[in-house]
Amino acid sequence: MKKVFKAGIVLVLGIAMLISVAACAFPFQSPDEVVLQDISGTLNFTSISRQAFMGGSVLYNPDEPSSGQLAQGVHLAVRLGKVDLENGDTEQPSFSDREADARYGYITVDSINKESISFTYTEYAAEGNASHSSSFIVGLDERADINRDGLVDITYVKPVRKRPGLEQAVYLTFLSSQEELNTSMFAVLPEQYSRGVYPSGLMGIKNTPPQSGGVLKILP
Repeated sequence: MKKVFKAGIVLVLGIAMLISVAACAFPFQSPDEVVLQDISGTLNFTSISRQAFMGGSVLYNPDEPSSGQLAQGVHLAVRLGKVDLENGDTEQPSFSDREADARYGYITVDSINKESISFTYTEYAAEGNASHSSSFIVGLDERADINRDGLVDITYVKPVRKRPGLEQAVYLTFLSSQEELNTSMFAVLPEQYSRGVYPSGLMGIKNTPPQSGGVLKILP
């Protein structure tokens, strides 16, 4: 009987230790709390330029910040590019990417709420060295030219189509243009979030209908 009792204690203690270790490895996160890991050591040209970039939007959800990709301290990879028009078909034009003209960098969110976003954009020079950093405050329905080339790159807007559970969400949308032959794309860096996964399983949100010029998806 004593052996069975001792075995039960050992089992209970073992389970308690396992739960304790699991809690340390995967901390519980409240919906209002965004737990971020320090990834500053990976924010270099080589790492950023190898990301899988897409066009569209990333979201901030004021009702449940941990469900969105945007929060104070979040880093977001950026690719600003140029394209060539391959044909003159006005209904289904095709484009080719000009890799040599691509510029890579990252956004660091300094503060964010449903009315505005404040961030720092750092861009790498062609040789891979960080060339400059600029700070921006973009209000709701405002646009910004983050690399100062005369073309707007992003806008902070409420979505036209509301998603269930994200009715109060605000989007940071990356703008590409067929007319200007430029692309503005992003890549969410999942390793900075709790458990190293995409918030709500979202890599990004494809715009529907697409922004002027649509988007190009460029894979490394």
